[in-house]
Amino acid sequence: MFTQKAYVFNGSFTLYLITGVVFMALGIHTAAASVIQFGQAGDVPVPGTYDGDNKTDIAVWRPSTGLWQIKNSSNNQITTKQWGTGGDIPVPADFDGDGKKDIAVWRPSTGTWHVVKSTTGTGVQMQWGRGADIPVPSDYDEDGKADYAVFRPQNGTFYVIKSSTGGTVVQQIGMAGDLPLAGQFGNYIGADFTVWRPSTGTWYTKEQSPNGTITQTQYQWGSGGDIPVPEAAYCYPPGLVIWRPWTGEWWEPNEPPVQLGQAGDVPVPGNYDGIGAIDKAIWRPADGTWHIREDSSLNCIN
Repeated sequence: MFTQKAYVFNGSFTLYLITGVVFMALGIHTAAASVIQFGQAGDVPVPGTYDGDNKTDIAVWRPSTGLWQIKNSSNNQITTKQWGTGGDIPVPADFDGDGKKDIAVWRPSTGTWHVVKSTTGTGVQMQWGRGADIPVPSDYDEDGKADYAVFRPQNGTFYVIKSSTGGTVVQQIGMAGDLPLAGQFGNYIGADFTVWRPSTGTWYTKEQSPNGTITQTQYQWGSGGDIPVPEAAYCYPPGLVIWRPWTGEWWEPNEPPVQLGQAGDVPVPGNYDGIGAIDKAIWRPADGTWHIREDSSLNCIN
């Protein structure tokens, strides 16, 4: 299973990464979604639990000004913070282990992480990575805190600074052209090293057991143009889900496909209603609207 999506924005592209297995088609759900206007064209959606109430908050980051706007689900108040500048990549994650997403950006020009810790409100910096890297923060060392981590596409290698010890981990998996996924794919707690190969639709993952044994597995799922969204798994998130832009369909193993969205939208699933089940959702850059389909009425298929 997975614990976190790898979201990367760099000027003109967005990456969403996952793994997958065979699914069972059971008819397409087309239930209506609620529509919320929040953000504008050019913004980057950065949803997450920023206020600690275990509900996903609607949030955007504006590259032109570095402005973060967060609609807190706990009180519907809007929090704003200027953090970052054009060319930065937003990388919100729980770096201090308090259960809240921290506002953060990674600056490719210097390879520097700029993080606002939610526990103190203070900013910290860490230099890790270089221009062509892809930031993939996640909890690789199982201490409940996100680690600074980058994936280097040209050699298919993850580079991680462990928050628990300050030590580094270098793990090669994949090759040029592969895309990284940060999250728990295997059976052990902690993020695994995973890549998706667009040319074949194959996911490769390396999982480390508590005794240090490395196990590598692979799965084939999806096709060219699909967008993987592991945190959209309804029953047991995160899991095996893809969103197909040209049809707007979400595909998940053993669940009926769901139709929500259209070409040009950005998938932003999350627990928006706080009941535990994951809601399918998209953000529409053209008009800055969020379309959220609450999935509390669906039943898991065993």
